[in-house]
Amino acid sequence: MQPFLRYALRGLTKRPCRSLFIIFMISVGIMLMAGTTLAIKNIPVMLETPVEQACMADFSLTMKMAPQDTVEDICKNHISIKEFDVRLVFRTIAYAEKSWPKSTDILLIGVETPVKLNKVVIVAGRFFEEGKNEIVAEHDYGVNLLNREVLVETPYGNVTFKIAGTCRAVWMPRWAVSSTAYALVPLKVLQDTLKIKGYVNNVLVKVREGSDPNGVMESLAVDLTIYGVSSRSLEGKVIPFVETQAYYNFLVNLLSMIGLSLLIVGLALLYGSLTLMVTQEYRDIGTLKALGASSSKIVLTYSLRGLLLGIIGGSIGSLMGVIAANLILSGLASTNLTVQGIVYTTQSIFEIAQNNVDVLSFYALVGVFLSTLLVLPPAFSASRVPVARAVRAFPGMPLAGGGERSKLGFGPLFIRYAFRSLRRRKLREAVVISAIVIIVAMNSALITASESQQKVIDEVDKSLTFDFFVCLSERVNSRLLQYELKVLKDKIAFQDFAYYTYAKVSGYTLLVIGIPKNISCFNYKMIDGRWLQEEREEVILTENLAKKLNVWVGDVISLSNERISLDVKVVGVRKDPVLNILIVPISIVQNLDGYQGKVNAVVLKAKDGVNIGQLVREIKNVVPKYLWHIKKSGAVKILSDILTNTFKSTAAAMITFNWITIVILIFSVLGQNINEERMGFTMLRALGMRKRICLSIIVFKLFVIGLFAALLSMFITPLLLQTFSRFLIKSPTFSIPSTPSLTVHATSIFFIMAATLPCGLILGTYIVQMKVSEALRYE
Repeated sequence: MQPFLRYALRGLTKRPCRSLFIIFMISVGIMLMAGTTLAIKNIPVMLETPVEQACMADFSLTMKMAPQDTVEDICKNHISIKEFDVRLVFRTIAYAEKSWPKSTDILLIGVETPVKLNKVVIVAGRFFEEGKNEIVAEHDYGVNLLNREVLVETPYGNVTFKIAGTCRAVWMPRWAVSSTAYALVPLKVLQDTLKIKGYVNNVLVKVREGSDPNGVMESLAVDLTIYGVSSRSLEGKVIPFVETQAYYNFLVNLLSMIGLSLLIVGLALLYGSLTLMVTQEYRDIGTLKALGASSSKIVLTYSLRGLLLGIIGGSIGSLMGVIAANLILSGLASTNLTVQGIVYTTQSIFEIAQNNVDVLSFYALVGVFLSTLLVLPPAFSASRVPVARAVRAFPGMPLAGGGERSKLGFGPLFIRYAFRSLRRRKLREAVVISAIVIIVAMNSALITASESQQKVIDEVDKSLTFDFFVCLSERVNSRLLQYELKVLKDKIAFQDFAYYTYAKVSGYTLLVIGIPKNISCFNYKMIDGRWLQEEREEVILTENLAKKLNVWVGDVISLSNERISLDVKVVGVRKDPVLNILIVPISIVQNLDGYQGKVNAVVLKAKDGVNIGQLVREIKNVVPKYLWHIKKSGAVKILSDILTNTFKSTAAAMITFNWITIVILIFSVLGQNINEERMGFTMLRALGMRKRICLSIIVFKLFVIGLFAALLSMFITPLLLQTFSRFLIKSPTFSIPSTPSLTVHATSIFFIMAATLPCGLILGTYIVQMKVSEALRYE
């Protein structure tokens, strides 16, 4: 093996600590790139599970009992049907002896696993096991009954089922009462319980592209006429009543930009560490050239060493990226991340690694390629150094500009030396400053977004003036309900009755709430139009829904279900960036379902000083057909968890991550400068300079770099925020201010100083603690 090749290998073992440090720097750089890529790749899994995608079927048919095999054969023979799912739907009553609610109407939906055409997301617990009397209940109903048993009423007696888990995003027939609880149960278990083995009464269908869902539904209904089709429903795209998609999309886009910035920082880490390796070996390079090695051989030597370092560092960094991705995702989901009841759960480290082998392999190769490529510039520079200068070189006297003097001829000695040091390696300082500015801008965007989300929460809190929204398991007479609530008149400031259901509008399925006129539970600001004034066919939309439906004040939209279609006029657009709910007069929604004079919800406001917890217990006992209640404070807290706390936790995780990155970069790049100036500081110490002055030089140098980065960030951050608002914000209801607040500026300055000053103290302490005799002997 040629001497230059042996040198490439021997250089790794000659200075093992330096080799390990360079491998560590390469690993960190690759970790930053791979970690953000894996995090961004896994976040869309959360975004793909809103309720609007819960039902992927185009229509459903409910019939009398029909043989399962026959229904499946009929569906298979329809060339227009792409996929279908047969089910058994049974409405009954569930009783709970030791928990609440004691009894409720429940819709048991028998399904086969894996569940088709329906995304089911487990909120708590687990999915049921086939063949066992276990159910997965709707979260609002099952949260208090998890891992407990309930009695289900059947024609053949009560049957015990264990609630194994709670879920959201479950399809249920449109003919079911909106407030009816539902639960998934193994299909064969439900068939055996009802003694109708092999029979079903419902089918969900997804048609092929280009086919008319309505035509296919009518054709299939004709084929199933013998079994008495009792209900047919076009499954419109359900819009979740809590608008979170736009906010999470912004968060993903923001993390993408952070990933790009960390890519730049990672490249700086790689370049700085490889440059350190080359510049520390000028004497060895001079020796090789004196022995006859050509410039091309020296470049090849360091290319080979960069290749070896890249193989080791790239592989380690790629695996460390899994840990980084897990930390980012854990920071994102550190709160109870519930979107319309859907909880996003972070994958384990092993699951992330197993599912992303291709990404890990790619970034391992990226580490090899970059370490081989980035070592070339310093290697080319070193190969052109004359032999005499290379052999004579030592870290304290840089090859170029060693005799330069500081142009600052006044001021304390440590300031003059600090500015002289800054002028000596301007490119390295520029790299550090650029990286700090980029990362500070990313942090500022995260903090600003978090502040904007808090304003959204405050608006929602002011718009909802009630304390409780009580849901009923059945539709009841409003006069009866009013009579039952008289016993609480001393504790209730006001009460309003409401009726809510789902209706189809322009191909979408939306939650519609009917309220009496002059209701006092809402205090929305109007963007355009007016509030409901009369019992007419009127509707109030949110700005987001108005844009989605392409309507505005004065337009007419059609509300429809399987019974009837009603035209209503848009009379107002309210400022509500979170709740996607249509508000109509209560008579409209009652007519839509055919239940005039009845309600299925009560809105209550407690008087000042009333114990809220005690009032809730009394409401459970007083309100007939009580199912569950939604506390305004709890709803706002959930929204806060979804929006504000998610951004805060993400910001905290990313800021910590970025701080560690900047510290490593400072030690890598500026530590190289300090190491090269070791001989200079040794000579100053030998000439009588005190340790405190030497320490002040390094600390002041880092302080100047941090100060310059802070000033530059004040100009760059507003430009970056404008870029985010222009290119990353897709929702018309959400934007971030382009002018950072004082909190953002203060946080940025603290972040910079918290990264630069400790590094200055550590590097300064390292230099001043070195003995003069040992440093001179080394040189």
